[in-house]
Amino acid sequence: MADFPIYVVEQTPGDLIVFPSRTSYQLLNISQLVTNVAWDIVHTSSVQTYFDYLEPIYNQVGYADIDRVPIIPIHALQRVRDGSIDIGNLHNRRDAELMLQIFRKMILEERLPQAVAIQTADVGDDL
Repeated sequence: MADFPIYVVEQTPGDLIVFPSRTSYQLLNISQLVTNVAWDIVHTSSVQTYFDYLEPIYNQVGYADIDRVPIIPIHALQRVRDGSIDIGNLHNRRDAELMLQIFRKMILEERLPQAVAIQTADVGDDL
């Protein structure tokens, strides 16, 4: 028996699960039969700090981490913010607004094309 609380959560398509700070978690991906264990350092009170400071450092020393934003969690957070989903806590609505701002920024960054220098190639008369 563990001397700390253990929670089991089944995530279905469209669910957004936010862990408390420094939570150890295990993820079982049934579709690919893969199990990952990691430390979560991202939580609602430090999410902006993560994207501004920690993720760029991680991308320099590790592999590039591309954070795709699913549309379903964004719509759920908008409904929380707009009050059409009652979660009964002003603090949670503020967290939802913070997450929405960050997700919108990520979507904008993904949609903006990166400036790429285009070089023409001389194909000669072979065409």
